[in-house]
Amino acid sequence: MEAMLQKLSEGTRAGYEGGWRLWVAVRQAQGLSPWLPGRDREERLADEEALINFAVLLARVVGRTEGTIEQKLFAVRYAHLVAGYSDPLLHRGRLWSTLAGLKRWQGPETKRKKPVTPAMLEWLRGFLQQEAKLPEEDAVVIWAAIVTAFFFLLRASEYLLPDGRSWSFERVLHGEDVEPKKEGKRVASFQDADEMVIYIKGSKTDQLNVGTVRNHYRAGTSLCPIAAMERLQGSSHSLRIGGATAMYHVTEDLSRVRRFGRWQSDAFHGYLWDSHEPMKGISGKMARGNSSLTNPAKDSAPSRAAAGAESARRESP
Repeated sequence: MEAMLQKLSEGTRAGYEGGWRLWVAVRQAQGLSPWLPGRDREERLADEEALINFAVLLARVVGRTEGTIEQKLFAVRYAHLVAGYSDPLLHRGRLWSTLAGLKRWQGPETKRKKPVTPAMLEWLRGFLQQEAKLPEEDAVVIWAAIVTAFFFLLRASEYLLPDGRSWSFERVLHGEDVEPKKEGKRVASFQDADEMVIYIKGSKTDQLNVGTVRNHYRAGTSLCPIAAMERLQGSSHSLRIGGATAMYHVTEDLSRVRRFGRWQSDAFHGYLWDSHEPMKGISGKMARGNSSLTNPAKDSAPSRAAAGAESARRESP
């Protein structure tokens, strides 16, 4: 059963589970079993009548569209197949005629979705930078997700968190799935890249999760996926710098910061920022300082050098 369910994509699996639960609830309210065995002609007619009633209930009472009703019916079908029953939707001419009638009953189809245009993206870019009043890091992340989705034609589950559901970790794009390249070779930074390659692990049309590779080259315009990732990578680096600075402020232990941040050299000193607060009172203490200086010993090197210079001066003609 688990193997049969895994055949479905994550979104379809969730939709089928919801459709089956609804069918079971309706049948239980009627005092009937959710299973439609269809062992003889009389049972098959009764089963089709039950499916028709279910479809009409969803359309006229619950307000579901024809497409949604069809998905619920396929959920009932799939549950029966998983449990070893025959296909309850097979040879159901009256049922499909009913669905066609419901579709006409509901009037014209929903209007087509309008596409996002480059001009819209330009407006959104300006809004995120100037009017959204978001922290810079948040605006950079949002912009990188939007531009990547636009140029690579991503499905919503590949870059967004679906409403009421958890992340689809088997579908969503991870950092490790995005690769910067220059002249066909991987580079460490998008700042140096002329190409961006992404690896899409799977989708509802890729049932075996073979994966797909897609790429784009630097656009040279304000709408550029590589430029967006470059800013995102820079923001991520700022988080690393910020964390190191915060740790330094609370511990004042440079060796701990270096070890924790996995730096191999002392180059991390250049990332740390000093804070204002530790300098409070320092200038006053400097101004009031009256400590004595350590005087050099009489036979110290500077004194002997001075004596030698005086002796040479006296002996000179």
